[in-house]
Amino acid sequence: AWELLVCIQGEANVQMGGSTGPTVLVEKGDVVYVPPGFAHKQLDDRNGFTLLGAYPTESLKGGDSIDTLTGKPAQAERDNIAHCVVPLDTLCGTCIGDLVR
Repeated sequence: AWELLVCIQGEANVQMGGSTGPTVLVEKGDVVYVPPGFAHKQLDDRNGFTLLGAYPTESLKGGDSIDTLTGKPAQAERDNIAHCVVPLDTLCGTCIGDLVR
């Protein structure tokens, strides 16, 4: 499922896209959309780093449940990723999927 993460306190370095991906600083006020199946890992934190996470109430087309991956996805998990519902960003009225395709 897509994740919407909002940093409400502190800051942290987060590695995006797996072990060779870039590291980004996430700090208070930042909003991060994480696509399904996209690796992300907190590397460190400062000043009471706190994220608020939101997840869609409709996970997959057809009503399957949301799953969490911690390694390389199997074919069934890749199929789930491909069929995740893309959220509509109600802050700016944009389909998030259109921004990342």
